[in-house]
Amino acid sequence: MRLQRDEWLSQVMRREVYRAVLPPGPPGNVQPLTADALVTVAGGKDAFFYAKLPADNIGISLRLQEAGFYTVEGSLIFERPVKPALRAVKTAVAVRQAASSDKEQVLDIAGRCFTRTRFYMDPNIPHEVAAEIKRQWAANYFSGARGERIYSAHLSGRCVGFLAALGGADKDGRKVRCIDLVGVDPDFQGKGAGRELVRQYIADAIGRYDLLRLGTQLCNVPAARLYLATGFKIADSQWVLHAHVRSGKVVR
Repeated sequence: MRLQRDEWLSQVMRREVYRAVLPPGPPGNVQPLTADALVTVAGGKDAFFYAKLPADNIGISLRLQEAGFYTVEGSLIFERPVKPALRAVKTAVAVRQAASSDKEQVLDIAGRCFTRTRFYMDPNIPHEVAAEIKRQWAANYFSGARGERIYSAHLSGRCVGFLAALGGADKDGRKVRCIDLVGVDPDFQGKGAGRELVRQYIADAIGRYDLLRLGTQLCNVPAARLYLATGFKIADSQWVLHAHVRSGKVVR
């Protein structure tokens, strides 16, 4: 496996961050990483490493665990054809493209609602760091540094949720639109904001994309139920593993 520096996460987490990337070819030919290799790459500094592996690739997962990685998240990948559109329902939730005036409310939601993600689930990442990662992730949509579009959901004049979309990917000749982030204020969950955000995301893809994709955590059962109810089907699964080097040693 090769280690690829994640420049954005390195900046946000204020430490060196690397992703362990699988090379092409049969899994049996992959050279495993070692704890010594992680320490060497860290170069005497604190460093964070992560890997995303197909869920059926147990062999490489075990090799990474021997090097000091540990599993923090199982993920489900969902797909859906763009058509048919999701049926509109009577609701008090209004969804529109997010305006600059929504930014602070969106960032506040992003910092509070993603408690089932891998950064929160990792006991070696402080919750304030996990929150800042998601805040900065959402902020990139307002600055134009990432993504295609960000939507905001409003209830009684208050921003209660958002959805950030990536576009332009290609899969088997089909143009793909992906949900990058979707979050609802914990105080307003269960009131239809998530469904309305997804409905608008689907509607805006008609005539522009062929396939819709998203991923969610295995432990996020409410999100999985929402996606199944809005026409998505499970297409793939993966494990996410983390490792940390501190003071010249792999944290175990």
